[in-house]
Amino acid sequence: MLPVTERLYLRPWRADDCDTVVTMYAKPQVMQWIPGGVWDRDKTSRFVTRMIEAHERRDVCIYPVVLKESATIVGHCGLNHLEGGAEIEIAYLVDDRFWRRGFATEIAGAVLHEAFHATNVDRIVAVAFPENLRSVAVMERIGMHPIGVARHFGADVVKYEITRSRRGAVE
Repeated sequence: MLPVTERLYLRPWRADDCDTVVTMYAKPQVMQWIPGGVWDRDKTSRFVTRMIEAHERRDVCIYPVVLKESATIVGHCGLNHLEGGAEIEIAYLVDDRFWRRGFATEIAGAVLHEAFHATNVDRIVAVAFPENLRSVAVMERIGMHPIGVARHFGADVVKYEITRSRRGAVE
């Protein structure tokens, strides 16, 4: 079951979503902290296709975040294999048109709740460039704890984690 909050929900990607989100992923201000920066139409299409396939395999997946009141995609959130490895990371991104409304914290918290209640995942990590203070704040607000600096995506990043036992103590 995909998380639903008071204002937002996740749903599976559809092939035509590429047309909707290509503008968001092309914005330098939105993609500033995403390794590799802005995406063109081809990279956006490959991402959407990969996420459709991951959902069909019932693998971890990043989903579009949809605003209930308008059915508008405002970003993405979900779980992913950190750099294709064994660690499961939570990832989130919100279009700049919807910043400062608490959407990232709201949906990321719901994703963690669902992950620990509906799957066998015991530990989830998140990484951010140290200068990305908004992302670090989201990680802290959803109950994650810093575990140090790590090397991911060719850069030094801060790494946070939350475990099933720790999450249970917070709820």
